[in-house]
Amino acid sequence: MNEGQAVQLGPVQLGTLIEAMVAKQQPLLITGQPGIGKSDIVAQVAKRMGVAHKIYHPAVSDPTDFKGVCWPNVATQRADILPLTDLAELLDAKEPTIANFEDLGQAPRSVQAPFMQLMRARRLGPFRVPECVTFIGTTNRRTDRAGVEGLLEPVKSRFASIVELVPKLEDFLLFWYAGNRSADVAGFIRMRPDLLCKFDPSNDMGQSPLPRTWEHVDTLLSMKLPGDVEVAAVCGAVGVGAGGEFISYVKVARELFDLDEAIKHPKTAPIPETPSALYATVAGMAYRATPDNFENIVVYAERLRTGDKGTKKKNGVFGVLLVLDSWRRNNEIGAHPAFDQVVKGELGKLIRGQACEG
Repeated sequence: MNEGQAVQLGPVQLGTLIEAMVAKQQPLLITGQPGIGKSDIVAQVAKRMGVAHKIYHPAVSDPTDFKGVCWPNVATQRADILPLTDLAELLDAKEPTIANFEDLGQAPRSVQAPFMQLMRARRLGPFRVPECVTFIGTTNRRTDRAGVEGLLEPVKSRFASIVELVPKLEDFLLFWYAGNRSADVAGFIRMRPDLLCKFDPSNDMGQSPLPRTWEHVDTLLSMKLPGDVEVAAVCGAVGVGAGGEFISYVKVARELFDLDEAIKHPKTAPIPETPSALYATVAGMAYRATPDNFENIVVYAERLRTGDKGTKKKNGVFGVLLVLDSWRRNNEIGAHPAFDQVVKGELGKLIRGQACEG
């Protein structure tokens, strides 16, 4: 790692760090390419901790928004400094609050300058920011072609730590399941993890597959658009290449056997032959997993591990994914006796092996 390069963290690790920084009111700067969830993670942590979350946009702010304006005081024959909207809101904070300065690296230097005193002394002129406020900045990198000119060195040094968020498949799926989003996207990203985040900055208007743009795909799928319109919209969300592959995957997923019936009859339910159909089956079953049907899902997962009689076909990794993603989708499954049995059995060995590899 080169000097000056930020340390990289995955989403779950970043969430842990944010919680610790908020508990001690220490300022944190989060860098990373566009669309990977920097601001979303800050918002999720704020919600989880039960603290207020205020978002500011220095890139489109005026310098006076964070340093106030001079105003003549007739009584004293002097000029007072009056706080404006953003600064006034921070000064009035009376409960634990995250002040999230988004796209800080795109802000003009004249807007960045007030942050030097703001973060170090928690003061701007005569005003003092309450101790309950924690400053968090987010920014893209200069290499992302996102209009980032950089940060003034004195501003950077005011942050207690600077880290770079990088996407991680398992973390993405954890957040994806928690948000009750599309099983189709989860299964496809399982199959093509390289398309979770394939940022390709361009002067053209096409999009790249990113965590943020996959969220757009989730929204588009919920619209139940006509087939040709859905294809165009999805390709417009994540790019023609990734979008085309995803549409092909969805076609396979929508032509699967009845997954509800498969869960009811796990000993006789079909086992797909192709990888895309297997990924779609695992994702679809995991989304239907509950403590009530988990024992049946374990039976199907074991069939994936061992293969049916008379065939040498085994899909152990898909059995692992089915159990793990069922648990990620519904955490109550972790307390189910069948889950404990799986972890202790042969399938559990594969689960622990995958955890070590990951």
